Amino acid sequence: MSNITINVEFLAGTDFTEAVEEAKRKCLQWDVAFVCFKFNGVECSVSRNANAEKLFKWYMHELTGNKKYY
Repeated sequence: MSNITINVEFLAGTDFTEAVEEAKRKCLQWDVAFVCFKFNGVECSVSRNANAEKLFKWYMHELTGNKKYY
């Protein structure tokens, strides 16, 4: 695996979990360490081993101003 990160943008209307899963696939396909993107203003870095469910919880935590999200 390389030490490269790639910045991408997702089209409006893309679901967060879909974005994470596609970013994971691109990490493998492009052999990069992270695929990075902004999602509703929240900066995200996704590795090939990322857990979409945990990332979604983290994302909602960041999006809501660090309030608990369940």
